[in-house]
Amino acid sequence: MNVGKLRDVTYFEKHVAGSELFCISAKVNGAECPLIAKVGDDEFGYDMIEYGRGKGVDTSMIKVDPQLPTAVFFI
Repeated sequence: MNVGKLRDVTYFEKHVAGSELFCISAKVNGAECPLIAKVGDDEFGYDMIEYGRGKGVDTSMIKVDPQLPTAVFFI
């Protein structure tokens, strides 16, 4: 089941959102948009980096912080 109360849902999808999407939109419209950010040394952070890189965003300025986790939001 993927619709309903959280306690009843068994299926989740992950999506990257936030400033990464702004840079992707800028890139699609021909602008350069290096993403300056910090992520945790975890799979959420690396997923965000790879997602942006796959969309053509310059991810070379993203720092990986081994002390803090990447923020995760459930909506």
